[in-house]
Amino acid sequence: MNLNKYQLISRKDHLSFEFFSTSPKGTLRKVIYFQVIDGNQYNLAFGDWNEAEQRIDDKARSNNNDRDQVIATVGSAVIEFLKYYPDAEVIAIGSTPARTRLYQMGIFANCMRSAAW
Repeated sequence: MNLNKYQLISRKDHLSFEFFSTSPKGTLRKVIYFQVIDGNQYNLAFGDWNEAEQRIDDKARSNNNDRDQVIATVGSAVIEFLKYYPDAEVIAIGSTPARTRLYQMGIFANCMRSAAW
């Protein structure tokens, strides 16, 4: 399966990535950050960048009509991260139970069935 993804921009440490989600509604800066939880466990933080507060807003609802492409891009960031941290365990939990379920469904539908994942 050939999934459309946005181009990722990575920091040198490969702990944070960003990309720009584009649609007729506009362009949004999305940020992915891998935070150490304990040892080799990392939390995947993801959301829209809130410029005013200088932080990831994981509760924003952008409705940019590109959900599958965004999820595929986040998945590609996980793969890139794991190239540099092969022993890491990545934990991804949404900011709400509904988002966690959405991410699970999106990852399964768009990533798990692809030979590239």
